[in-house]
Amino acid sequence: MRDVQGRLQSLESMPGPAQQRPPSSARPWPLRLSGPTLLFFLLWPFIVQWLVRQFRTQKR
Repeated sequence: MRDVQGRLQSLESMPGPAQQRPPSSARPWPLRLSGPTLLFFLLWPFIVQWLVRQFRTQKR
């Protein structure tokens, strides 16, 4: 009986299995933006510039 209690005590004193943390972020984006959102933020100035140029050439 003492042997069983000794083994139980040794098991209780052992640290539990290391809990694996899920990866904090699987996305490589810096601000946790989705791909289409990041693409929109990068391209909108060029689209607006193109639209302004189109409207200016139509006035002439």
